[in-house]
Amino acid sequence: MNPYWKSKKPINGLFHFVIINEFEENGEIFLLLVSALDADVNLVVSRKSFEKSGDWVSGWKESKYSDKITNEYKIFKSRREILENKKIFLNETSLFNIS
Repeated sequence: MNPYWKSKKPINGLFHFVIINEFEENGEIFLLLVSALDADVNLVVSRKSFEKSGDWVSGWKESKYSDKITNEYKIFKSRREILENKKIFLNETSLFNIS
């Protein structure tokens, strides 16, 4: 599966994501996606939901600057300073595990 994806709808104001982990839980495969611009913007979604949703485009297509950083992102970041940062862990099979 291609690791680079663009969301058709902004997620916390950002569009470009990378699948950094894939893991199984209770017989279901899940994907950990992280924004290419900010690791604080990340989500876990079942692979089945990801593939069926139609909300994602494979690869990163060029887009207008306004598509990359939105006011939603600026609001997310201002709220995020108050919240504790979530840690992201890479498993051994991640394309981004360099240890």
